[in-house]
Amino acid sequence: MEYLRDIMAYHKDVTGLHVFSGDYGCEVCKNGVTNGFWRYDYDDRPLVEFDKEIPAFITKDPAGDIIKKKWEAEGSVIQAKEYLEKTCIENLKKYRDYKKAN
Repeated sequence: MEYLRDIMAYHKDVTGLHVFSGDYGCEVCKNGVTNGFWRYDYDDRPLVEFDKEIPAFITKDPAGDIIKKKWEAEGSVIQAKEYLEKTCIENLKKYRDYKKAN
């Protein structure tokens, strides 16, 4: 909620309904290559996305700078990269193996 309030204040959206949403995911290709994404939107507009190759949060809206600075100060860049390259892939492989076994 803290981020939503900051974004609303930036856009001077003090009334009405607003949505701060995020999604992330990963995939393991047949050739073993892995991919991952992590992005956030505000009112269905791109706000921030994570580029694991750099690694960095990339802002798609000036209000995204507010979140980017907070996340970078908290060390979230390292956490996001590790999640997408390790944890997400490990979980995906577990689910795949579970499906094969059942």
